[in-house]
Amino acid sequence: MGVRHLDTYIRETVPGGFIRINIEDEIRKYFEKAGKTNPKPPIIVIDLITLYTPLSKYDRKGLYFGGRFNLAYTVIDEFFGKLKGLGAKLVFFYDGPVPESKNETWCARQDRRYEEMLPLISAVDMGFDLTTLMNYSPPLNFRYALKFIAKKYGELKVTMTHECDQELAAHVTKVNALAIISNDSDFLIYEGSWKYWSSREIQLPTLVTMEYNRAALVRHLDLSFQQMPLLATLSGNDIMPFDVVKLLHYQLGYGDKFSKLARYIKGLGNGPLNEAAIRNILSAFTNSSTWFKQFQQSLDTYSVNINPQDGSTTGDLVQEALSKQESAFMYLLWLEKRLDVSIGLVDMRRTDFGQDYGQLQISLIVHMAGIILFHRKPRQPTQCSIIIKTTHHEPHQAHSYPVVYPRGIETPTLLDLLSKDPVVLEDLQTVKYQLLAWIASDTLNPDELREVPPQLRITVFSVYYLLDQKVLELFEADLLLQVAYDVAFETYDPKAVDYPRKIASRPFRLVFLYQTIYGLATKAYRLVGLDDENFRDDPPFDGVLFHKRYDDWSKGQCELENIEEWRIYKELVSQSLKLEKKR
Repeated sequence: MGVRHLDTYIRETVPGGFIRINIEDEIRKYFEKAGKTNPKPPIIVIDLITLYTPLSKYDRKGLYFGGRFNLAYTVIDEFFGKLKGLGAKLVFFYDGPVPESKNETWCARQDRRYEEMLPLISAVDMGFDLTTLMNYSPPLNFRYALKFIAKKYGELKVTMTHECDQELAAHVTKVNALAIISNDSDFLIYEGSWKYWSSREIQLPTLVTMEYNRAALVRHLDLSFQQMPLLATLSGNDIMPFDVVKLLHYQLGYGDKFSKLARYIKGLGNGPLNEAAIRNILSAFTNSSTWFKQFQQSLDTYSVNINPQDGSTTGDLVQEALSKQESAFMYLLWLEKRLDVSIGLVDMRRTDFGQDYGQLQISLIVHMAGIILFHRKPRQPTQCSIIIKTTHHEPHQAHSYPVVYPRGIETPTLLDLLSKDPVVLEDLQTVKYQLLAWIASDTLNPDELREVPPQLRITVFSVYYLLDQKVLELFEADLLLQVAYDVAFETYDPKAVDYPRKIASRPFRLVFLYQTIYGLATKAYRLVGLDDENFRDDPPFDGVLFHKRYDDWSKGQCELENIEEWRIYKELVSQSLKLEKKR
């Protein structure tokens, strides 16, 4: 993320650029300096998505089994609780849609992640034990309940109209925040009195981390903060690709590229970076007409003089409502923009569900698009654009898919579906469940789904869909539901569950497919307006518990007493067997 290799440079090269601090001490210093009877609380702004890394470190072993979200919840809850208990005001930012200028970078990053996971999957197939598997890169697991916990302790902002780091930097500057907690080297570029604390170095659940000294970096390079956006752009970042600027680096010579870029920038003088000056810089190493726009975008992204609401005051009430949602999913589909879809951990070399992985996601998305676009004026679009990887040999790229519109269901407007007005909520309950069930399958009974406890409803939705798509076996659906039951209702001690020595191939793959589908199921749940203040995006799931029981359940050694009444999917298997007998 951010400026290529700049975080490494400040840590390893800049004197005093990276110092160890304790957040509790910093908050206490703030209050001592304020010296008032009732000083304003220090504001700490947290780049929420960057906390995935320290959470993953906390239980790295569990990641190989698909994650233990109940344990992770406790750790992050304790961390936020400590910050708030010390008197800090917390504001959380979460990434919205991928900007069009970063689509190419995003696709390349996702392609790289896919390739990086294949050696681990092959190692699981070869039967390596857990100790050996942990020498491979761990699965990237993004199903933590961060947004849910964030709302418990502060204000959550999802960025829709600008870059997340730009909106975050603009906010901390505007409110005079004490610090940012993040792991994005773009924050080394922004000027401001706030501190920049590393989320990557946080030792959860303690309050110890490292602080980046931006002023020391600027002094070391002998530049001004006004020149730092140009340094970031010429270094290569998510907007201005390294492959474009690397020719300039070769021209300046190998080694210590930041110092050489700084000398180059100083040689340009202090004149304004107008169009002529930018084109002159570009002409030294590339085609200025091709890259001028992105070069300018890169410079502009380091400005904090923005109004995050600029893009939403359009007069389109639906767009304005969707811009305030916790996910960019509906927002992008309503605006008929490209939707970027991360496939997660998958092996598309396989001839089982691996090759259908993309289609399993697309089917849910085009049904949800049908509800979102049903009342779109002046016309209903017939296609939606999705950036996704569909086969092993193809990269992440844009595809166009037909939208599937509801039939036989009186579909409310999006504003009505999302309304929290008690009267509207009550009037639309029946149709909400009809639409939710329809997204998964024409055979899913909405009344039966409605009877499932809220803590297990999305689990049942997800396993029903996967059974309907002939991906799961019945015992696997039952096991996923039983694990969800045990996690949701706390029927076991997760710390007492031993980690299996080995991980079997099929359950390993199923866990990550299930989580991907569960993530889309949560979007469906939000879309029809069934989410409330207790709604969580993370699945009630414990990967270690699932793998521990898998072999026994595959042999029929299982107890279904606690979940029997909610196995509304079991008829799918009965119907399938009847059809096979008829053949």
